[in-house]
Amino acid sequence: MALREQGFAEPGAVKGIEGIAVSRADNISVANYNNKSVWKAPVIASQATSNTQFADKEQIWADNAESSPFFGNVYVCYGKFIGGGAEPLIVATSRDGGS
Repeated sequence: MALREQGFAEPGAVKGIEGIAVSRADNISVANYNNKSVWKAPVIASQATSNTQFADKEQIWADNAESSPFFGNVYVCYGKFIGGGAEPLIVATSRDGGS
């Protein structure tokens, strides 16, 4: 499998069958994690160029180590299913905390 890196996609509708979107929140607590107003609007992380493509098997990581030079980066890894053989793994990276 190939591994490719890209940035988060531009806002807008998902062009494929399904896609990957990420929402974030700051200062989550037991009392407010279920409150919709705490969460920011989702950002589409996957990119599709046709109606038959789809993204699946997503995983997400955030670098939360303040000592890291990559602190605040968010990474989403997913399989990009385009048909006809090997399906590449995509790593979408946000360098602005998921905005």
